[in-house]
Amino acid sequence: MAPGQQFAVDVSVKDGTAKSVVIEFTFDDSKVAYVAKSTYGPFSVLSSVSGNKVSVAGISDTAVDISSKTKLVTFVFSVYQDATGTITFNCTTANVDGRDVACVAGSLAIAIEVWQAYDKNGNGKVDTNELISGIQDWLSNKLSTVDLIKIIQKWLQS
Repeated sequence: MAPGQQFAVDVSVKDGTAKSVVIEFTFDDSKVAYVAKSTYGPFSVLSSVSGNKVSVAGISDTAVDISSKTKLVTFVFSVYQDATGTITFNCTTANVDGRDVACVAGSLAIAIEVWQAYDKNGNGKVDTNELISGIQDWLSNKLSTVDLIKIIQKWLQS
């Protein structure tokens, strides 16, 4: 992840069948800002972001098959321009039908240079497929024009 860049965090569940799920996690709001969310079926999903806390509740009148990974909501965040280090997400609650369940949360390193976020193979260069990824992000308004130019310049040097 690079300063100024947006990224998505999916909230999903996997656990037999359920009528209700509750998931809560925190994030470092000194490094990222909440931007938007999208919810998905088969549950009626309520979600909120307050400060650095995200809450998600999924409810259904009938048991829902969640034996395979089932996405509830996607949250979009933006990395602050002056952010450095690592963005950490901490799961505080994971509950299915009143039972506490395991929760997996992760972290993302913030790149010092925007091109580093696109150097997926870690070779210190921007390869053509990595440039294309940057262009796609720019076309989707996930990357500024200035940052795309920096990626193009690194690609030209490679």
